[in-house]
Amino acid sequence: MVLQWKDKKVLTMLSTIHNAALVSVESKISTTTKQKPKVVVDYNRSMGGVDKSDQCLAYYSSPRSRQRKYYKKIFRHLLDQAVWNAFLLYKKNGGSVNHLEFRMRLIERLCEEGRGLPSSKVPKSIENVGRLTGRHFPSLVAPTENKKYSARRCVVCCSKTNANGKRVRRETRFECVICKVGLCAAPCFEIYHTQSVF
Repeated sequence: MVLQWKDKKVLTMLSTIHNAALVSVESKISTTTKQKPKVVVDYNRSMGGVDKSDQCLAYYSSPRSRQRKYYKKIFRHLLDQAVWNAFLLYKKNGGSVNHLEFRMRLIERLCEEGRGLPSSKVPKSIENVGRLTGRHFPSLVAPTENKKYSARRCVVCCSKTNANGKRVRRETRFECVICKVGLCAAPCFEIYHTQSVF
């Protein structure tokens, strides 16, 4: 059944289970009743979630309007839909942040997961976004069976070179447990957690 019906604007609907039958519906504003096609009534009753989904996807849409490759547009729309579905599951399980904040945290986590790529393919500035924004504190390296006072290489000191062009090798007894790296207490700990490139 193909139906075209005009209320505030012309509406065209296609259905495989309805006919053009009209039903009486009470108006939300006044006490009067109005005749509407049954297909429209069923749509209004059961399709609110889809409309809300489309509305929320429009706020942070990633597909470009001038995208020439149709399959890229479809992929970006499916990606947006997957993010929206993940956000709904997050809210259902007691999440407290809004949609925008959820998307920003997701982007940060994806950047952090990029650390699994070869170091040549990941820009140093996004290697670990969490180290620049989280709450990190220095702690002593845990002792092992062989060593009572264990030490680790400081990642900041070892990224430098000396006057001869050789890599500096410096060990420290402090580490960041969250970042899982060895760091001198001062000034390397502050440098590592405040500068994207060191």
